[in-house]
Amino acid sequence: MSFRDFIYYVGEVIMYCQVIENDIKHIYASMLNGDYKANFYNLLKEKITLGQAIKNLQELDFSDNDHFFTEEEYEYLLQITGIRNHWAHSGYIKFIYLDNFPATPEYEREASRLKEDHDKLKEYYKIVNDTRLKAEKEYGRH
Repeated sequence: MSFRDFIYYVGEVIMYCQVIENDIKHIYASMLNGDYKANFYNLLKEKITLGQAIKNLQELDFSDNDHFFTEEEYEYLLQITGIRNHWAHSGYIKFIYLDNFPATPEYEREASRLKEDHDKLKEYYKIVNDTRLKAEKEYGRH
């Protein structure tokens, strides 16, 4: 992977993480009792983290037999904070100071991890967005 592509993929990974987090909060706000907009605003005001939102959503989602996400999907969703933190804070550090880093094994390992994270997040970006639309329709929220 070229370094230019690496930089582009990191940008997309961060975007996917931000949108997934926002959509998770919208799904959760949709499912809560009360006014949807007020629920969402309160989540933002309380600065609820992605991990907290996912755990709260899972608990609410599994309160009946009609789940938006499977247990396996929740397991992956809970990994997103760590993935985002890696690419936002340390994804470059393992190779950026090395001479001719694009030719190093360290760069190749990070590029491989980036491609895997990117492709999986791209898949979940679509799944979570589709679920947000479904939840908003099901709960009559807009």
